[in-house]
Amino acid sequence: MRRPASFARTGSADGARADFEKMLAQLASATNPNVRMIAANPGDWGIDAFAGDLGGAITVWQSKYFMPKTTTSQSQQIRESLANGLKAAAANGHTITLWILCIPSSMDGPAAQWWDGWKKRQEKAH
Repeated sequence: MRRPASFARTGSADGARADFEKMLAQLASATNPNVRMIAANPGDWGIDAFAGDLGGAITVWQSKYFMPKTTTSQSQQIRESLANGLKAAAANGHTITLWILCIPSSMDGPAAQWWDGWKKRQEKAH
């Protein structure tokens, strides 16, 4: 059985997902000092990587490994990720000043349209 090309290095979807999360933290570190990752234990507070102080303001990078494309079927997971991050921030004494969604695939047309509208509404609300 032939593995998908995205699994060539990692061996599985779970391995590719973990690899993608590490890569985004490394990329974020290139432009932001002191980027750290949060280990899921049991949850990750809606944070895969962040810069700042968990007692103050943070920038969050949230990874969602949607392959081979991102569709509106994943919109609920995206909404929940931001909601979880905001809830954890309120409960744990920090604020999210910037939330960056990182996906390794392109959005199809309906997903891009949904994202544009949802993003505007979230920016206005938060």
